[in-house]
Amino acid sequence: MVEDPRLEAFWSNIDTLWLILERPTVQRQLLAFGLIIFFAWLLPWLLMRTLRQVANRRQRQRQSGKPGMP
Repeated sequence: MVEDPRLEAFWSNIDTLWLILERPTVQRQLLAFGLIIFFAWLLPWLLMRTLRQVANRRQRQRQSGKPGMP
């Protein structure tokens, strides 16, 4: 059976990638990268949610005539 050189190159790249991903240092780096991406998404979402609640609370206070924070 004749092997396709493109397929051999593909599997060679997969093997190389697998060897790199087996290293604990690379695994820690990928975990750190994933955590950074997660918190880069989470923190703005939490901040917008909190600021929206504060703005709504202040708007309700102004509409009801209660003195609030300046």
